[in-house]
Amino acid sequence: MPRTHQVKARWGLPLDHYLPIFTSTHSRPDNAVFSIEDGYKAITKLCSLAGESEQRKQNAIANSIVLLELQAILNLAASPEPHFHAFLRPSLISACITLLKISTQSGLPSLLSHEYGLLTFQILKITLGLCIIDRTYGLEVMTGTMTLGMVSASERFRELSVHTSRSLDIHIKDHTCDQMLGWTETAVHPPATPLVSPPEVAVVLNLLYEDRQHFLKVFMLLPPLTRHILRSSGDVAAGSLYEILWRYFLIVPTDQLPVHIAAYHDVNGMLNSRSRNTDDHNLEDSRLLLRAFIQRFSPSDRPLMDIKTFINIQILVLPFMKPGCEDLAPLIFETSVHQLWIFLRESCWNGGKDGFISDVIIIFEHLRY
Repeated sequence: MPRTHQVKARWGLPLDHYLPIFTSTHSRPDNAVFSIEDGYKAITKLCSLAGESEQRKQNAIANSIVLLELQAILNLAASPEPHFHAFLRPSLISACITLLKISTQSGLPSLLSHEYGLLTFQILKITLGLCIIDRTYGLEVMTGTMTLGMVSASERFRELSVHTSRSLDIHIKDHTCDQMLGWTETAVHPPATPLVSPPEVAVVLNLLYEDRQHFLKVFMLLPPLTRHILRSSGDVAAGSLYEILWRYFLIVPTDQLPVHIAAYHDVNGMLNSRSRNTDDHNLEDSRLLLRAFIQRFSPSDRPLMDIKTFINIQILVLPFMKPGCEDLAPLIFETSVHQLWIFLRESCWNGGKDGFISDVIIIFEHLRY
C-alpha cells in the first residue's frame, strides 16, 4: 500500500484541502512559473494517449503525466491572453477520459478525491466547451466579444460558460446535437470528427456516478463550467452538463441515465417516466443532494429561470428529505422563499397573476415533505 506522502505527490492535495484553493482562485497557485511552451508540450503528451491503442503503452503514458503538466495545460486557458485554440482537439477529450479511467485503476482513490482528477476533469470540460462553441459559431466570435478588462481567470471562464450554454441551446433547438458531436452526417454537411464517442460518455458518467458524493461537494463549492444563462426576458439557454448530472445521479441508476438525459428538455415526460422511490440512496446521498439544491438556489449563485422550472426541480429533489435531514429544512424553506421573491420582483412567471399565485401555492405544498 502506498504511503500517504506518495499518494499526495502523485495525485496532489485531497478533496478537503484543494477545494478552498480552487474556490478562491479557480487555479492552484504553484510556485513554478509555467511557460506557454510547457502547456503546449503537455497537451501534445496528453493527446498521445488518444492515439495509442496498446494498453501497456497507454498505461506508461498515463503514469508519466504529472500534476504540474495538467496545471500547465490549464494555465493556457487561464492566462491573461488565453490560448483557447490549443484546446480545439477532439483527441484531447478522448485523452482526458482515458487518463481519468487509467488513473482510477492505478491508485487514484476516486475521480475527484484528489486534485489530479479535478484538473483532468477541468481540462475535459474546457476542451469540450470550446470545441462545441467553435462548431456552433466559431471561436473568433467568442473571443471577439470578451471584455478586454477581464483580468481574472474566473471572469474568462464565466464568459466561456455563457457561450457554451448558448451554443448548446442552438443545437438543442435545431435538433443538431448529434451532428455537432460528429455522431451523424447529413447530405448537406460533411461528417465532422466525433468530439467524443458514446462509449466514452458512458465511461465519464460511470466514473462520476461512482464518485457522486465528491462530485456534489465539488459542485456546491466550485462554479460549474456552464449554467442556465438568461439572454433576454423569458429566454433561458440550454441546461448544462452539470445541471443534468447533479439532478440525476442520485435519482436514477446509470443504465437509465441516457433516457433521462434525452428527456431533459421534456420535463413533464421525464417526471412521468421516472420512479419517485428514493429508498436506494443512503442518508449521506440525500443530504448531499439537498445541500446542492440549497447552494444552487442561494442568493450568491442565483439561477435565472421561470417559476415552473423551479417547481419541477422541487419535484425531483425534495423527495430526498428523509429522517436525518431535518436541519436542512429551514435552509430549503429560506431558499424557496428567496426564489419566490426573485420571481415576483423580476416577473419570471407565466400564466398571469392568477397563475403565479397558483404556482406559489404549489411551491409551498412541496415544502411539506
